[in-house]
Amino acid sequence: AVVSTQSTGEETEEEAVDRIRGEISDRYDSDMQVVSTLTNTLEDLNIPRITIDASRKPKVVGYSLTQQLRSITELRESLFSQCLAVKARQANDMLARGYKQSDCVLSREVPEET
Repeated sequence: AVVSTQSTGEETEEEAVDRIRGEISDRYDSDMQVVSTLTNTLEDLNIPRITIDASRKPKVVGYSLTQQLRSITELRESLFSQCLAVKARQANDMLARGYKQSDCVLSREVPEET
């Protein structure tokens, strides 16, 4: 092991390796916190989570991804083909996030009697 002297300001190879490992570890921890926050946000918005084993061959990964996304991509129109009742709070949240009213929204007004 080479002993560094403070007067020259040089760092040894061992010190450089330790410093770089620390920087990589800090960056990894920071990135993992971002991923965790994003995952929680997506769960709060009821966006499904898809897990793929990316260590497999690219062809297998692509096939797995295609199969898991199939219901969302190929059947996209069916997601909007039926009307579902939502609570007032959820409807307000949807409108606040940019959802538009459509023809399938039923009026809750009672017709006037003559």
